Amino acid sequence: MPHPPPAVADPEPMYLHLRVNAQELWLGNLRPVALLGRNPASDLLVDNGYASRNHARIEYRHQHFYLRDESRNGTFVRLGNTLQVIHLRGEEMPLGEQGEISLGCQFDPEPRDVIHFQRTPHLPPNLAAQASLATTPGEDTVAPMAPQALAQVPPELNLTQVLESLVEGLLVILSPEGMVYYQNPTLARLLEKNLTEVLGRDFLEFVHPEDRQVFLDVYTQVLLQNPTPAPTLSGRLRHGNQVWQSCQFRVRRLPAVAGVTGLFLVGAAPNQAHPRQKRNELIGGRYLLQRSLATGGFCETYLGQDTQRPGEPRCVIKRLRLDNHDPKVLTTARRLFATEAATLERLGRHDQIPLLLAYLEQEEEFYIIQDFIAGQPLNQELGSQSVWDEMSVVWLLWELLIILDFVQQHKVIHRDIKPDNVIRRDADRKLVLIDFGAVKVLPSALSGQINPPAQKQLTIAVGTPGYMAPEQAWGQPNLTSDLYAVGVIAIEALTGQSPQILPKIPNTNELDWQGQVDCSPELTEILVRLLNVDWRKRFQSARLALKRLDTLFGPPPRHTDFL
Repeated sequence: MPHPPPAVADPEPMYLHLRVNAQELWLGNLRPVALLGRNPASDLLVDNGYASRNHARIEYRHQHFYLRDESRNGTFVRLGNTLQVIHLRGEEMPLGEQGEISLGCQFDPEPRDVIHFQRTPHLPPNLAAQASLATTPGEDTVAPMAPQALAQVPPELNLTQVLESLVEGLLVILSPEGMVYYQNPTLARLLEKNLTEVLGRDFLEFVHPEDRQVFLDVYTQVLLQNPTPAPTLSGRLRHGNQVWQSCQFRVRRLPAVAGVTGLFLVGAAPNQAHPRQKRNELIGGRYLLQRSLATGGFCETYLGQDTQRPGEPRCVIKRLRLDNHDPKVLTTARRLFATEAATLERLGRHDQIPLLLAYLEQEEEFYIIQDFIAGQPLNQELGSQSVWDEMSVVWLLWELLIILDFVQQHKVIHRDIKPDNVIRRDADRKLVLIDFGAVKVLPSALSGQINPPAQKQLTIAVGTPGYMAPEQAWGQPNLTSDLYAVGVIAIEALTGQSPQILPKIPNTNELDWQGQVDCSPELTEILVRLLNVDWRKRFQSARLALKRLDTLFGPPPRHTDFL
């Protein structure tokens, strides 16, 4: 019987001591992540007037501590006793032995609200005792199985192979830092690497660079919250050396009986055939449908993949399905579809609107392909736990209205502005306006073209209740309808309440928001004019609203991300 390999000594534990004002925190194996910002739920709360709610995070991986900025204004770092200051904006850097961190602003001569950090191999006595209890088996903990316990298992029983044969999909077990503890044979075949080749390596090495941030965010969520049901994670894994294979996992924290802390990811086994081998299933011989993002009415939206660009980046595919396949209907549909695609082409020239990649027809169905925006929807920054201060709301109005001013110059109505359709882009933290409603109204426009009515008909009421202006709900949107939706988002940020639960004023049906929050007369004036139920009393354009913002608050700060 072969002798077991010699045991490898665990690396010496390392900790990071953080302190700011009266707060103190220690990071390490038992607590690998710290959230920094002015959100009351942050691990270190800093409210210096410049910090974002979820400003930055520090993660412990491979015996090193990494600081990642996730803010609008950036994070300033001073290492050791030097005067050199590093400004992070959406970036990550390893922290040295000691130094200082300032959220959102430069270091003052007399620093306040500055986070001091220092690496150390030792915990203070009280925390060391707690760590010892957490890692020493007791009545309430489950110890790792002693090696001699395996002697009771019949040597002829290959238990590992039995268990692996029962798992048909992908399975990987990771440490809290994301290092591979185990992979099953199905995943080994996909990666074309056996267990010894991946053991102890960062699993993100095998994940597409565009998907790594999503993996990190879900890792952190599961480690800190262990949500139920387990979150689903989609991304691309490297199949061999040249091909990226789309996969989907459910992510869970390891149960206590595992004896170690970590994560396990379980996913369906993907079809190993590369997309290039299934040309008949590609849209336009190029775009692969991966999974559905949204379905409604005549329009379906998918996450897709461009198989003919380097790295096969993700894209968004919108499919318009027509129930009527009459030749006359199809001829009119082609003309209307081309007109709407031309509009999206012009809008896509703006940096904060997705780029149109293609529009095409296949098997009497119509497709629009747009650039995929990696980031988080704005609704993740809103809610009762994330009430915005007044100037942050003013900056939000600036950014959305600047985008909307460009849209209105092309005489386009978005029709569905809401937090879900505003993405905080990972690359630069700018807001991006997505999911224009033009394609959604094609069926009703098509109906009007094929069967011209004797009387003027209303267009289809595309939009989301709560964010939709009254005239839009009646099927008569105009350029001011989008301004109403922007005002509703501002109210949601200011009050922490969605428009569905905000009270309304009887008889007028206006949102009764002024009694929910203290607001300056200047901002109140702006919001009242955006939210008037009578569209004739609103700002008549985004540009007029911007001019009034400039008069009341001055120009937007030059350091904000949206300029």
